[in-house]
Amino acid sequence: IIDKWPDAGMHYPVYMGLSFSNKDRLKDISTRWYQSGAYPVQSLNYTYNELTSAEKDALIFTDVNWTLFGSYLLQYGKGLFDDKKVILSGLILPSFSMNRLTEELGIPEFKDTDPEFYKSKTPTATFANEIKKRIEHIAKYTNRPIYISVSTNEAVKDLLKDHLYTEGLLMRYSAKPYDNLAIMRRNYENTYLLDYLYESFYPETLMNVCLDLKGVKMLSIYYVPAFKSLLQFYKESGDVTHYDKLHALLESIIKKADYYNEEVRERYLKSINF
Repeated sequence: IIDKWPDAGMHYPVYMGLSFSNKDRLKDISTRWYQSGAYPVQSLNYTYNELTSAEKDALIFTDVNWTLFGSYLLQYGKGLFDDKKVILSGLILPSFSMNRLTEELGIPEFKDTDPEFYKSKTPTATFANEIKKRIEHIAKYTNRPIYISVSTNEAVKDLLKDHLYTEGLLMRYSAKPYDNLAIMRRNYENTYLLDYLYESFYPETLMNVCLDLKGVKMLSIYYVPAFKSLLQFYKESGDVTHYDKLHALLESIIKKADYYNEEVRERYLKSINF
């Protein structure tokens, strides 16, 4: 298919899915997809903010295809963030994928010491525990900074919560506490490019039936949990200027979230009214 229709935009997600283990082909597809202009701009904006806030050589775990695809387009298509690696959590579950990752990172192979422990639990609990074990293994042996996307499965975040520190759209995995609020504040005030959240002049459209436009639109809502604690800090510290600006932004995001019903939007609105 790739040879016959190399520039058929509707096939790019399939091409990419078939090319994860072939870096040259992945680079070629990502470059052509980026240059086509067919990739949703909002997704690239969101992914840019995730990647730009992470430290050099970061490993970023996500559950969202848009973040994975967007990272490839930014890295190979635009030449940004080539030191960082975005990893789709589900792809490290198969042993061959995890082994390939540990080999790439130059760390010991992952060996599951208790593979049967969670077999009787729910599928969600099983998935979360398997991801947790693999991330902990990587964290034990690598010196690279490790981050979990705020969009990651809640069960995974809950199992890792004792070592996760929110910095905005990313949560850093750390064995020791640190002043993550200062980094979150820096990301909001100086690092993130947020203009697209106020107004967009590019209609979000998809030429690919394999991808969900609703999923692209939903990315914006993750700024609410990402910045809720920062909003509270501005409130409690008396920083009225930053509080009003951030509150207005989050309120606008929620009100435009037409992919949710009114009840869900109301819950989000209540969550930012301290």
